[in-house]
Amino acid sequence: MRYIAFYKSDAPPGPPADPKGMDELVHRQSAAGKFIMGGGFLPAEQGLRVRLANGEFGVKDGAGTATDLLGGGFGILSADSRDEVLRQAREFLKVAGPGELVIRILMDGPPPA
Repeated sequence: MRYIAFYKSDAPPGPPADPKGMDELVHRQSAAGKFIMGGGFLPAEQGLRVRLANGEFGVKDGAGTATDLLGGGFGILSADSRDEVLRQAREFLKVAGPGELVIRILMDGPPPA
């Protein structure tokens, strides 16, 4: 299964607690086919919020507090089980430093009936 993990650091924005360790983790997980892709986010104020309501599109500068939950970055992971993705999460947090991961399962096809 594929998962998307959103990371919110407890520390101010900046590089991970252990940049060399993060590079090693990403390389090792990529080589094993477990880390598909990832990246960081710029501050929410630099984003956009786009909405369709009553047939009209609205655009607001700044993504606002809803995306603050997304924090500093994301990763798309591959894992064979919940336990495996939890192991990946723990390993990531040890390298990234204090914070929280919100993990969602990505659909590989139509939703189950």
